[in-house]
Amino acid sequence: MLLIAPLLVNAPSNDCMAQQLPFTVTFVDGQRGVFAGLARSYRGEPTASEAMYCVDSWKTQPDSSGTETVFIESLRQARVGSTMSIIDMGNLCVGPKGESLPVIHTHMDGNCQFSVADLVTIVARRAPFDGIQCGKRHFAWEFAWRLLAIANEVERSKFKEAAEKRPP
Repeated sequence: MLLIAPLLVNAPSNDCMAQQLPFTVTFVDGQRGVFAGLARSYRGEPTASEAMYCVDSWKTQPDSSGTETVFIESLRQARVGSTMSIIDMGNLCVGPKGESLPVIHTHMDGNCQFSVADLVTIVARRAPFDGIQCGKRHFAWEFAWRLLAIANEVERSKFKEAAEKRPP
Protein backbone atom coordinates (compact mmCIF):
# COMPACT_ATOMS: atom_id res chain seq x y z
CA MET A 1 0.00 0.00 0.00
CA LEU A 2 2.86 2.41 0.72
CA LEU A 3 4.02 2.04 -2.87
CA ILE A 4 0.55 2.86 -4.20
CA ALA A 5 0.26 6.15 -2.28
CA PRO A 6 2.14 8.29 -4.83
CA LEU A 7 -0.15 6.92 -7.54
CA LEU A 8 -3.28 7.80 -5.58
CA VAL A 9 -2.08 11.33 -4.86
CA ASN A 10 -1.52 11.89 -8.58
CA ALA A 11 -4.76 10.21 -9.74
CA PRO A 12 -7.16 12.35 -11.78
CA SER A 13 -10.22 13.37 -9.79
CA ASN A 14 -12.70 11.63 -12.15
CA ASP A 15 -10.96 8.31 -11.48
CA CYS A 16 -11.34 8.85 -7.75
CA MET A 17 -15.11 8.96 -8.00
CA ALA A 18 -15.18 5.93 -10.30
CA GLN A 19 -13.08 3.94 -7.82
CA GLN A 20 -15.25 4.97 -4.86
CA LEU A 21 -12.25 5.06 -2.57
CA PRO A 22 -12.96 4.74 1.17
CA PHE A 23 -10.89 7.85 1.90
CA THR A 24 -10.30 11.30 0.47
CA VAL A 25 -7.47 11.62 -2.06
CA THR A 26 -5.37 14.65 -1.17
CA PHE A 27 -3.38 16.85 -3.53
CA VAL A 28 -0.80 19.28 -2.15
CA ASP A 29 -0.18 22.63 -3.78
CA GLY A 30 1.20 25.96 -2.70
CA GLN A 31 1.54 29.60 -3.47
CA ARG A 32 4.01 30.27 -6.25
CA GLY A 33 6.59 31.77 -3.90
CA VAL A 34 6.50 28.82 -1.48
CA PHE A 35 7.61 26.15 -3.92
CA ALA A 36 9.82 28.55 -5.90
CA GLY A 37 11.79 29.26 -2.72
CA LEU A 38 12.20 25.53 -2.06
CA ALA A 39 13.33 24.95 -5.65
CA ARG A 40 15.96 27.70 -5.34
CA SER A 41 17.34 26.35 -2.07
CA TYR A 42 17.46 22.69 -3.19
CA ARG A 43 21.00 21.89 -4.26
CA GLY A 44 20.49 18.26 -5.16
CA GLU A 45 23.92 17.16 -3.99
CA PRO A 46 24.01 13.77 -2.23
CA THR A 47 26.64 15.10 0.18
CA ALA A 48 24.73 18.27 1.01
CA SER A 49 23.03 18.80 4.35
CA GLU A 50 19.31 18.18 4.62
CA ALA A 51 17.03 21.05 5.50
CA MET A 52 13.77 21.00 7.43
CA TYR A 53 10.92 23.45 6.93
CA CYS A 54 7.86 24.04 9.10
CA VAL A 55 4.58 24.72 7.29
CA ASP A 56 3.17 27.63 9.27
CA SER A 57 0.02 28.26 7.24
CA TRP A 58 -2.15 26.15 4.91
CA LYS A 59 -5.76 25.75 3.84
CA THR A 60 -7.63 22.59 2.94
CA GLN A 61 -10.15 22.87 0.11
CA PRO A 62 -12.43 19.86 -0.48
CA ASP A 63 -14.22 19.50 -3.78
CA SER A 64 -17.26 17.56 -4.93
CA SER A 65 -15.30 14.72 -6.57
CA GLY A 66 -14.02 13.16 -3.34
CA THR A 67 -10.65 14.88 -3.45
CA GLU A 68 -9.21 17.78 -1.52
CA THR A 69 -6.29 20.13 -2.02
CA VAL A 70 -3.99 21.21 0.78
CA PHE A 71 -2.78 24.66 -0.24
CA ILE A 72 0.47 25.66 1.53
CA GLU A 73 0.53 29.40 2.18
CA SER A 74 3.76 29.86 4.13
CA LEU A 75 6.69 27.98 5.58
CA ARG A 76 9.98 28.71 7.29
CA GLN A 77 13.30 26.95 7.48
CA ALA A 78 13.66 25.35 10.90
CA ARG A 79 16.98 23.58 10.70
CA VAL A 80 19.79 22.41 8.46
CA GLY A 81 20.95 18.95 9.48
CA SER A 82 23.83 16.66 8.74
CA THR A 83 24.09 14.60 5.60
CA MET A 84 21.03 12.34 5.25
CA SER A 85 19.73 13.01 8.75
CA ILE A 86 17.68 15.49 10.68
CA ILE A 87 17.49 14.38 14.28
CA ASP A 88 15.77 15.70 17.36
CA MET A 89 13.07 17.79 15.76
CA GLY A 90 12.04 18.78 19.26
CA ASN A 91 9.59 21.64 19.34
CA LEU A 92 10.78 23.36 16.17
CA CYS A 93 7.52 22.82 14.28
CA VAL A 94 4.84 23.35 16.90
CA GLY A 95 1.87 25.68 16.58
CA PRO A 96 0.65 28.22 19.14
CA LYS A 97 -1.69 25.68 20.78
CA GLY A 98 1.01 23.00 21.02
CA GLU A 99 -0.13 21.13 17.90
CA SER A 100 2.39 19.58 15.50
CA LEU A 101 2.81 21.60 12.32
CA PRO A 102 3.50 19.85 9.02
CA VAL A 103 7.15 19.40 8.10
CA ILE A 104 8.88 19.28 4.73
CA HIS A 105 12.43 17.98 4.75
CA THR A 106 14.87 17.48 1.92
CA HIS A 107 16.42 14.31 0.60
CA MET A 108 19.40 15.71 -1.27
CA ASP A 109 20.20 12.38 -2.96
CA GLY A 110 16.90 12.51 -4.86
CA ASN A 111 15.36 9.58 -2.97
CA CYS A 112 11.60 10.18 -2.68
CA GLN A 113 10.96 7.36 -0.21
CA PHE A 114 10.22 8.03 3.43
CA SER A 115 12.68 6.23 5.69
CA VAL A 116 11.43 4.08 8.57
CA ALA A 117 12.55 6.87 10.91
CA ASP A 118 10.54 9.38 8.85
CA LEU A 119 7.42 7.19 9.03
CA VAL A 120 7.74 6.64 12.78
CA THR A 121 8.20 10.39 13.31
CA ILE A 122 5.13 11.17 11.17
CA VAL A 123 2.95 8.80 13.21
CA ALA A 124 4.34 10.07 16.53
CA ARG A 125 3.85 13.74 15.65
CA ARG A 126 0.44 13.32 13.94
CA ALA A 127 0.67 16.54 11.96
CA PRO A 128 -1.97 16.96 9.23
CA PHE A 129 0.60 16.06 6.53
CA ASP A 130 4.37 15.84 6.01
CA GLY A 131 6.53 15.97 2.92
CA ILE A 132 9.90 15.19 1.41
CA GLN A 133 11.49 17.41 -1.20
CA CYS A 134 13.50 15.05 -3.40
CA GLY A 135 14.26 17.34 -6.35
CA LYS A 136 13.94 21.00 -7.24
CA ARG A 137 10.25 20.48 -8.01
CA HIS A 138 9.63 16.95 -6.76
CA PHE A 139 7.83 16.18 -3.54
CA ALA A 140 6.37 13.12 -1.81
CA TRP A 141 3.62 13.48 0.81
CA GLU A 142 2.49 11.32 3.68
CA PHE A 143 -0.30 11.45 6.25
CA ALA A 144 -0.25 10.04 9.79
CA TRP A 145 -3.89 8.86 9.53
CA ARG A 146 -2.97 6.77 6.47
CA LEU A 147 0.01 5.13 8.17
CA LEU A 148 -2.14 4.35 11.22
CA ALA A 149 -4.86 2.86 9.00
CA ILE A 150 -2.31 0.61 7.29
CA ALA A 151 -0.81 -0.49 10.63
CA ASN A 152 -4.27 -1.21 12.06
CA GLU A 153 -5.22 -3.30 9.02
CA VAL A 154 -2.00 -5.31 9.30
CA GLU A 155 -2.69 -6.00 12.98
CA ARG A 156 -6.32 -6.90 12.27
CA SER A 157 -5.19 -9.34 9.58
CA LYS A 158 -2.67 -10.92 11.95
CA PHE A 159 -5.36 -11.45 14.63
CA LYS A 160 -7.76 -12.90 12.08
CA GLU A 161 -5.09 -15.25 10.75
CA ALA A 162 -4.14 -16.38 14.28
CA ALA A 163 -7.82 -16.99 15.15
CA GLU A 164 -8.30 -19.11 12.02
CA LYS A 165 -5.31 -21.29 13.00
CA ARG A 166 -6.61 -21.96 16.53
CA PRO A 167 -8.22 -25.36 17.01
CA PRO A 168 -11.97 -25.24 17.70
